[in-house]
Amino acid sequence: LSGYQTWTNCTINDSNVLKGGGSSYNSIVGDFNYLDGSASLTNSSLLSNNTVYATITSSSAGYYNRIGNLNDGSACVNVTMGDRNVVAGVNSDCILGNWNYVRNQADLTSGSTIGSYNTLDHGSQVQSSSVLSGNSLDNNTLLTGCMFG
Repeated sequence: LSGYQTWTNCTINDSNVLKGGGSSYNSIVGDFNYLDGSASLTNSSLLSNNTVYATITSSSAGYYNRIGNLNDGSACVNVTMGDRNVVAGVNSDCILGNWNYVRNQADLTSGSTIGSYNTLDHGSQVQSSSVLSGNSLDNNTLLTGCMFG
């Protein structure tokens, strides 16, 4: 699919290429899909093995996804994600599973949860959140009021 599209209350199955923009609301995106940088997902579910150069807001991301332009800022806002995702950044109130890699900045507010064996790079800020075991946080990470497992 190319050109600007809007999907509402849709299921986008597997192995699709969505180019040229587009927004997904209240939808499910399956496996092995590609969404380019002008797309966005809101209140949607992203399953596994997707490549998404998009902003994901108030949504869930499953496993083995590559989310955002890894060379710049945040791509996930208020997102719950599973394991082994590689994301440009995370913002606001998020839940990270295990073995995720946040390449740029994580700016997590209170109520966030960071599972185990996640890597946060490049001066992240984590406030009043739960941080479980085995995580790798770089030297510039600012932790305020956090609880460690």
